[in-house]
Amino acid sequence: MNRDTAKKHATAQLIERWPDLFDLKKPVPLAIGIYAGLSEAMPEIPPRNLKDAMSFWCNQPHYLMAIMAPGAKRHGLDGTQDEISEEAAKDAKQRLEELQARQKEIGRKIRQAEKERRAAIKKAEEKAEAETKAKPPEPTPPPTEPKTTLDPTTKPAGPLVTIKKRRTVPLPRTPSQ
Repeated sequence: MNRDTAKKHATAQLIERWPDLFDLKKPVPLAIGIYAGLSEAMPEIPPRNLKDAMSFWCNQPHYLMAIMAPGAKRHGLDGTQDEISEEAAKDAKQRLEELQARQKEIGRKIRQAEKERRAAIKKAEEKAEAETKAKPPEPTPPPTEPKTTLDPTTKPAGPLVTIKKRRTVPLPRTPSQ
């Protein structure tokens, strides 16, 4: 299992075991030092995977906004709630701004790469079109007619037979009953 898959699996286990703490729709700030309690409560999750899952969870924009919310409290595994310090709220705000700046920069780079890709495609299409216009069309050979004429100098191999077309007359219809 690769690291990303392991992180997703560990996150899913946390959500399943503590749905009130790990709610995707409405995340709550977690208590400081909750990692130790999580690692004791879930020894089946390797420490690296748990750290990755916690890092992923705690760096989500919705989680950071939950820390910045006025009157928000940190929640522990045992149901305890603690105040969020002003410093923690400022730190969350700074991390959120950095995250948004990175996302904005990534979006800008993606748009720039897409613009360059489209320009390269257009340039290649124009080049191909110019090359086809510059080349004279290849002459097509005249259609060959099957040889149906007899050479007057040669004699036929056998007697000539003339086939006449028969004229057909339709039969009269009988009335159906």
